[in-house]
Amino acid sequence: MQRKRKLRQFHKEENRGSAMIVAIVVSMVVVVFCLSLLLVSYALFSSSVRRVTQNQCRELSKTISIEIEKELTTPAYTSFDMQKQDVTDEKNLLWQYLRYNVCQGNWPYYESESSTDHGEKAAYRYFTLAATGGDTTKYAAMADDISVCIYWENDGSYQISKNDVVLCVKVTCTKGDQTASMLSKYNLSCMDYEDAEIGVDTGDDTVNPSKNDILKSEHWSWSFLERE
Repeated sequence: MQRKRKLRQFHKEENRGSAMIVAIVVSMVVVVFCLSLLLVSYALFSSSVRRVTQNQCRELSKTISIEIEKELTTPAYTSFDMQKQDVTDEKNLLWQYLRYNVCQGNWPYYESESSTDHGEKAAYRYFTLAATGGDTTKYAAMADDISVCIYWENDGSYQISKNDVVLCVKVTCTKGDQTASMLSKYNLSCMDYEDAEIGVDTGDDTVNPSKNDILKSEHWSWSFLERE
């Protein structure tokens, strides 16, 4: 009798042990399943955040590109004196900087990456938003880093005619691990002012730190070509 009672008690404890093992296994399966769902949810969330951030960088680079376009294409000078007055008043500084430095020996044109004298290292110039002027500075806090790279393309014929000069402005915005760039191109129109003045001008150190000579007679204007 006592032996039967002991046997029943042993089976009870064995059943409890089996039930405990089953409960632990089920709990582990549920935990693993929940962790998997959490991992998938986090991956989807991260992907969504990256996509939103990428779109923000793309839109910001486009917006800044449009602001720079206004800075380059808006000035409509009818005389050199009018252009010179803006230098004195520190207006349209990016436009003025390009006027005194593009097609000069201190800033070679870009030809190809493999070129020593006309490659990226020689031809690329980098600017801050403050240097580009206009309303671009208000966008500085919207990204971790914003760079404006400017270079000009030509085949060397600018010494005869500057009308084949193409200006390239690349705006790159970085936020977190996401980066987006927008490249805008402009064509130079170079004619003579009516009643053109004879002689050269060197501007000032703000727009012409290299002391380049420019012809007072040349009337420059930039027109938008494309954006990619």
